[in-house]
Amino acid sequence: MNPIHDRNMSPLMDNSKELLSEDAVNDIQLALRNEPEVQQLARSIDEYDIIQILEYGKEPAVEISRLSDQILAVMRMNNVKEIGQLQSQLGRVMDRFDKKDFEKNSGGLISKLFKKREKMLDRLYSKYQSIGIEMEQVYVKISEYQSQMAETATMLERLYEQNIQYYLRLEKFVVAGELKLNELKTSKLPQLEQNALNGDQIVSMELDSLRNAIELLEHRIFNLGMAKIVALQTAPQIRLLQRGNAKLIGKINSAFITTIPIFKNGLIQAIT
Repeated sequence: MNPIHDRNMSPLMDNSKELLSEDAVNDIQLALRNEPEVQQLARSIDEYDIIQILEYGKEPAVEISRLSDQILAVMRMNNVKEIGQLQSQLGRVMDRFDKKDFEKNSGGLISKLFKKREKMLDRLYSKYQSIGIEMEQVYVKISEYQSQMAETATMLERLYEQNIQYYLRLEKFVVAGELKLNELKTSKLPQLEQNALNGDQIVSMELDSLRNAIELLEHRIFNLGMAKIVALQTAPQIRLLQRGNAKLIGKINSAFITTIPIFKNGLIQAIT
């Protein structure tokens, strides 16, 4: 069996981001029928080699299955619950800020300072230094999570491209199989059926073998078609994960990466 390599993709195959519409899929199937590589692949199918037929197109079909496992692994990495916990932790830290500490009224800081100046200053600095340290700890965790999410985004894009390439390879195997199947049904099978009418036992055995090969090849093309559907369905699922990942990164940037420095700067100004 002649494996298909990515470097042999035609220019049509290179535009991988625009392949998933129904019209695009139909155009690809029609174009592949005239691809020299696909025609060579069809000629390489030996209808008398049962093992070859049973394993026809095995490599890209297996890769599609492995790709699904990788996507599930990426989904497990996206721990949205952890982001919620960090957000709650940040909220609790920020809630410790008390504007009364900085009010200039009879019950506020200024009146207290006149009574126990040094003691109140120490308590004030200690409190807000503790808040600053806790916020810095949250900030470090969030920054690490943001880096992880950026790596996930890169990984998802790579998986998307791989999925497209596996789909294209499956499509080549399917089209080549259909070409071979059509040749067997329209040319070789009728000829053997005609010759078998003469009662030649050897021809009859060859006819049975050919019919069995046709049946196996039909079944194999069907299986590859199912794997191809999985690839087509996987592409939008990856895009959906990418959109969710992008929204989460945006939430991190707006709610944490921006908010924390602003809040800490406000603390510094208030204490000063």
